[in-house]
Amino acid sequence: MKKLKIIFFALIASMFMSLTFAHAQIVIRERLVAPGVVVVRPACPGPHHIWVEGEWRWSRREGRYVWANGYWLKERFGHEWVPGHWVEVEGGVRWEGGHWRRL
Repeated sequence: MKKLKIIFFALIASMFMSLTFAHAQIVIRERLVAPGVVVVRPACPGPHHIWVEGEWRWSRREGRYVWANGYWLKERFGHEWVPGHWVEVEGGVRWEGGHWRRL
């Protein structure tokens, strides 16, 4: 009888632990560069241009991320280009797109 109680409690404990750990598992999948993306930078159109790197953007129409090619952008006097980057916010991170910042 004592052996049966031990087996019963061990079974209950293992079931409880498996339920607890099952809820704690998080899977994050991230693809930094998709196979087949070839980045070709065309010649600079003039002396006062900067290259803006391509990036993945969410397409509402397609319901997925799509690759947006890089492009040349004319410089703005008194500003510097800040490339897109991730910003830590409460509860996670947020993507902040590239923008001009006043010097």
